[in-house]
Amino acid sequence: VESISNKNGFIGQSEQFDKRSVASADLSNYYVIKPNFFAYNPSRINVGSIGYKNSGDEISVISPLYVSFSTEENISDRFIWYWFKTSEFTRQRKRLSEGGVRDTLSFKQLSQMKLILPSEEEQIKIGQILDKTEQNINLQKIKLDKLKNTKKFLLQQMFV
Repeated sequence: VESISNKNGFIGQSEQFDKRSVASADLSNYYVIKPNFFAYNPSRINVGSIGYKNSGDEISVISPLYVSFSTEENISDRFIWYWFKTSEFTRQRKRLSEGGVRDTLSFKQLSQMKLILPSEEEQIKIGQILDKTEQNINLQKIKLDKLKNTKKFLLQQMFV
């Protein structure tokens, strides 16, 4: 049983909820999530509660509180994944969501969103470029953390 975290997408419930499961004892109404599927929390998508199962990921189940879907064959999942991170998605989400304290975006409302889709080949290239950019950013974050630790160590050594 998995949940969707704002930072990491799909994550085991025991990891999400500090070594405990909040799943129902009866999982018969839970959704089976296969590779190449998206899922999101309709009341928390505004803070990034969306996940994507990559090819090769293990099949899991999620609560029926989530919305699950896959794309059509001529749509690149990576392109859509990055589209969810755009200001245009945010603008449309705000316009289409319903609710008071917590905005909720149903699948019907998500399906009403408009987006410009380049050719499938271009979608794939855009997704690959953004994947590489994200990998580079993550590598730079690791380097920065190491430099911060080195700085901290050196500052401590100054006063020994």
